[in-house]
Amino acid sequence: MFNLSTLENLHLGYNNLSEQLPDNFGDLLPNIQRLQLCSNELSGSIPSSISNATKLSLLSLDYNQFTVYVPATLAKLHELEILRLGVNYLTVESTTARATFLRSLANCRRLRKLWLTQNPLKLELPSLVGNLSHSLERFNMDSCEIHGKIPNEIGNLTSLRLLDVFENNLVGLVPGTLGRLPKI
Repeated sequence: MFNLSTLENLHLGYNNLSEQLPDNFGDLLPNIQRLQLCSNELSGSIPSSISNATKLSLLSLDYNQFTVYVPATLAKLHELEILRLGVNYLTVESTTARATFLRSLANCRRLRKLWLTQNPLKLELPSLVGNLSHSLERFNMDSCEIHGKIPNEIGNLTSLRLLDVFENNLVGLVPGTLGRLPKI
């Protein structure tokens, strides 16, 4: 099935798919624009070859059992508008991995919706978060074991309509720069 090089939309969500995605998964679907594999039992790491599917605008891998962290190669997905990785077991174990993870997402300049909810990311939001796409409208990181302060640079996300960091370990004050965000 994965030799369908002309396939643009693939929705296999809400099934009982299990195991790992093949390492060359992204190479097999060069024209895919919308890939939805949500609500399955897929496990292992997200293959870095997913970035070879450069036409992706929607990537939905939420409600699975993926582990490790988001591949930094996502930076190649310049058409990506919606990234849904919530409710998995994705972690960011080191400062280097955290910077790589967020830096890769900052290169997705069309990103409008980022959903990382309920992953044990265990990170502190760095000021780099202000470099995410200026078209970002929804930023969901609730229940991700985030700690520290919300950086002032979050106010740089001028299109943001929803910032959800519910049930984390944040401290300090809400940055005044959030007042620069548009009213809902």
